[in-house]
Amino acid sequence: MTQLKRLQAKMREQGVEGILLSSTLNQRYITNFNYDDGYVVVFQNKAYVLTDFRYIEAANAQIDHEDFEILTPKGHLKHVAALAQENGVKTVLVEESALSLEYLSFFESKEHLRHKSFSLVPSGDKSLLLINAGMAPLKKYFTGELEPPRRRMATCQKCIRTPDIDRVG
Repeated sequence: MTQLKRLQAKMREQGVEGILLSSTLNQRYITNFNYDDGYVVVFQNKAYVLTDFRYIEAANAQIDHEDFEILTPKGHLKHVAALAQENGVKTVLVEESALSLEYLSFFESKEHLRHKSFSLVPSGDKSLLLINAGMAPLKKYFTGELEPPRRRMATCQKCIRTPDIDRVG
């Protein structure tokens, strides 16, 4: 059984309709295709490789066409929604890297400053043991204690939520 077939079996077992793989390592593991510009979309009964046209010849040579359909759309992430709809899929799990990049790119296009994730251990804030919300590292900007580097900022902040873990998972 191929890695793809094992993943699809696990998806059916867990009730997962679709997965968007953005991590190069995960893409290579599932497809055996060595590339770094695109996504792999896996549904319970169908899978797609979305790649740049520059990689199509290599993709056709390296990927098993019985398992994957190879596509070269413009706007890969927008095409994922169309594929999901075409396959009757309502929910697609997304690896964090794809979500973070799309989120940050959107705000950057609106002239926000992209800021890297702060440490999970707060610096200079004795009120928190760990960062428990995305806005916690920005408290000094909200209170006026520090001047923000730019009026508009965006970050994908790592955080550990413990007080309500039973509600948010």
